Amino acid sequence: MSLAASVFSRIALPRPVPLVSLVMTVYNAEAYLSLALGSVLAQTFEDWELIVWDDGSTDGSVAIARQYAEQDERIRLFEGGENVGQGQALVRAHAHARGEFVGWVDADDLLAPTALAETTAFLREHERYGMLYTNYVDIDEAGNEIGLGRRCQIPYSAQRMLVDLLTFHFRLVRRAVYEAVGGINPEIECAEDYDLFLRISEICEIYHLEKLLYFYRCNSQGLSHVRSQLQRSSSVRAVNLALVRRGMSKTHWLQVDSETGTFRLKRRSEKPKAGMRLADEGLTLFEQGKTLAGRGEWAAAVDCFQRAVELAPGYLATYNQLGNAYQQLGDFERAIDAYHALIGLNPAVAQAHCNLGAVWQLQGQLDKAEMAYERAIELKPGFAIAHLNLAKLLALQGKPSKEQFAAAVAADPGQVEAQLGLGKALLNEGELEGARACLERVLAEDEGSVEALLAMGRLCEAQGELPEALTHYQQLFDMQVDYRHVAAYQLNFVRRQLCDWENYEADTEDLLGRIGEQVSDESAVALPPLSLSVFPASPELHEQINRHYAGHVERNMAEVRQRCRFVHDKAPTQRLKIGYVSPDFREHPVGWLVQDIFRHHDRERFAVYGYSLRNRDDAVQAKVRAGCDVFVDCSELSAEAIARRIYADRIHILVDLAGYTTYSCPGMFALRPAPIQCGYLGYPDTTGASYMDYLLADEWVVPRELAAHCTEKVVWLPHQFVVSAEFGPGFGLGFGSAIASEKEQNHSLSDRKAHREACGLPTDGFVFCCFNTHRKIDPSVFSCWMRILGQVPDSVLWLCDGPEETKNNLRCEAKARNIDPNRLHFAPRVSLKDYLARYDCADLFLDTFSYSAGSTAVCALASGVPLLTYPSSTNASRMGASLCAASGLEFLICDSLTDYEQKAIYLATHPDVVIFLRRGLRESREKLSLFQLEKWVGNLESVYWDLWRQSQTYC
Repeated sequence: MSLAASVFSRIALPRPVPLVSLVMTVYNAEAYLSLALGSVLAQTFEDWELIVWDDGSTDGSVAIARQYAEQDERIRLFEGGENVGQGQALVRAHAHARGEFVGWVDADDLLAPTALAETTAFLREHERYGMLYTNYVDIDEAGNEIGLGRRCQIPYSAQRMLVDLLTFHFRLVRRAVYEAVGGINPEIECAEDYDLFLRISEICEIYHLEKLLYFYRCNSQGLSHVRSQLQRSSSVRAVNLALVRRGMSKTHWLQVDSETGTFRLKRRSEKPKAGMRLADEGLTLFEQGKTLAGRGEWAAAVDCFQRAVELAPGYLATYNQLGNAYQQLGDFERAIDAYHALIGLNPAVAQAHCNLGAVWQLQGQLDKAEMAYERAIELKPGFAIAHLNLAKLLALQGKPSKEQFAAAVAADPGQVEAQLGLGKALLNEGELEGARACLERVLAEDEGSVEALLAMGRLCEAQGELPEALTHYQQLFDMQVDYRHVAAYQLNFVRRQLCDWENYEADTEDLLGRIGEQVSDESAVALPPLSLSVFPASPELHEQINRHYAGHVERNMAEVRQRCRFVHDKAPTQRLKIGYVSPDFREHPVGWLVQDIFRHHDRERFAVYGYSLRNRDDAVQAKVRAGCDVFVDCSELSAEAIARRIYADRIHILVDLAGYTTYSCPGMFALRPAPIQCGYLGYPDTTGASYMDYLLADEWVVPRELAAHCTEKVVWLPHQFVVSAEFGPGFGLGFGSAIASEKEQNHSLSDRKAHREACGLPTDGFVFCCFNTHRKIDPSVFSCWMRILGQVPDSVLWLCDGPEETKNNLRCEAKARNIDPNRLHFAPRVSLKDYLARYDCADLFLDTFSYSAGSTAVCALASGVPLLTYPSSTNASRMGASLCAASGLEFLICDSLTDYEQKAIYLATHPDVVIFLRRGLRESREKLSLFQLEKWVGNLESVYWDLWRQSQTYC
């Protein structure tokens, strides 16, 4: 069950819409609740539903209500978790009313058996009335009758309601009328019903049905008894609001007798009793100020509130409204003064602390804002807005925010912004099902929410629901002009994953133009730069999109960086501390490549620190952990907390293995926790960031001409940019390992056929493979592959598995190029060990063009399968070339499309050459730099020392 479902549980089955919806809010009412529920079940009129909202009871109320709900499906129980107060409970309960008429039953009172029958009959017959109320009798705690209720004996008129607190103990209201006046106002605490009926009396007629249909319990624990003073002050506010609405505030004022509590309307020409006029005029000015504020007339509202404070300095709400008005005018200092004045009068007003936090946040004083929100929550644990504001503040600073968003949702499940924040936080942490539940609720309330559509698109991508992701991005593209460029980017990226190439050339040209426009605007939404690598973009555009993204990161972290102000010690040292940061120290392509590097560092000259952004209990993380001197789980830490930990560890060189990939933390690097910061391996591009000093690469991946488009200083490693992991015994042998004698060769061929058959491949014929992700495949490379298949009879192309839509698209594209779709085979996902063993069935790996193979190429070469590659002008397109060179296969690095095709056809038609190449990969492993792990680490260490010495030179 999702978080919201567990907090906001509804026991209900589909049923017809009832004529009458009764509402009952419950808070620790077990003494009389069974009697109240029983009186509803005893109604002679049966077309009703009862909405029972439990407001966080700590006694047996929930169990009683649940028992009745199980007994009769017309009773719908909602368990609200935290106690939010009567006003909010009434709002939330009424939100679920479905009937044409709405009634209200207190949890300690009783309905007469014919109450619903008689009231509904009257309203259905007399459409002119929007509401009716009945007579009632007072009963004591034992249920004995005391006498006819006082309020039902007062003659009704809309004007008289201003001085007589008619709350009509049983009443039935047309739901349309209830909604027309705006429903319950929870700010009128303890007089919510009185305020509501004042508003109803202003738009329709109310009828007094003089029949005894309700029993009002005079319970010493009831709210009207224990909070009478608050009820009176709230009633004063309700009347003053009504005077403003009715245009009477300039001619009349409300006089309240402090001894008897009675209300009187006085003309302003009449002389008030001593001491009364000032306070009452202050409250009138307060209401006028609120009306002006509601119209956005903030300066005039400030004037009213200031005069109200002078006339009624003890009325705390005025200070809060005054602060709000100053805040709207941008006068933050006076807003802070107003909130401080309120807190000085009553330090326990949670709203004041929350508002104070908002002003401090606007001023950039984030620490103070955070403390103010926390104080508001401490005072009022169920304060939804305070939880939401704190969650948003934490998210802004890159701090963990999921729990605060969850608390905001728990406090107010209907708060769309909280649901959105929680959904995005869960998505960012990989909790996809929880994220989906939240985002679906947001879109149900606001189907045009830009952030929810983007997040839902990302979520569907993460879960492999690509057509659904396409639908969300298309909706965003169709309706949001301001987000068209973002939506187009995401749409095209998903289409690449689906291998949907309809209008490919025109769409790609249009997209690259849109990206250029987006990144030319500093304030425009940042696009995820990694996605650009699947498109044929220029190095110039790669640099621009990464600079644009880095600019957003730096601006988001600017305030935090001012707070941190790390100062680095570059004194000489005999032992360098190297920190590696990654979310991929786990079963992941990057994790597979780096898992053996750390243990080979020279411990006399290096201390190795691993900072893991994702906590995973798997074999790769265990291996990385064992290879580090210090391994830190940072998965629950904010960017600032991670940076402070790294700074405290006095890391000399910090290496980012993620860049802008999933779960990375560029904001932490923007804080500069280490004197030297390098990008390496996990992100095939420049970061565009001023806070990254170096990019570790080789001259194949980043040749001299491409280095001009890197914002980092490129450091060329002496051989290749990566080294093969030690996959263990049996890995990296391949088919060529068995070629020693004719007998052994025949035995191996027999085994190979059986293996191919088990993989669903033809036992004979040439097998081309490419296990790159489908988004790396574009029409140009696929057309090339189909031409190759057309020239090599009985050959097949073996690809990785994926969504049925993707595979069907590829089959259709093959058929359109006159190739039998059955010559495409798809390999399902398996464990790393089985994946590597799978290469025994393949003959030649065909690399993609715009985004070449990285870890996949390492696995192929380590398993004895040659790689044919065609590099272009970007970092991402050149990884295969680097790995071929490191494997002694430079001649398989093609310089043209024609060269690529011809070499593939030649090798497929000369199997003896392929066998020779496979044997060479096996027999030359000790000589090939791709497999010389210790030597490669030694070269990397030399680079680290060079960087450190250079930094000392520049001190």
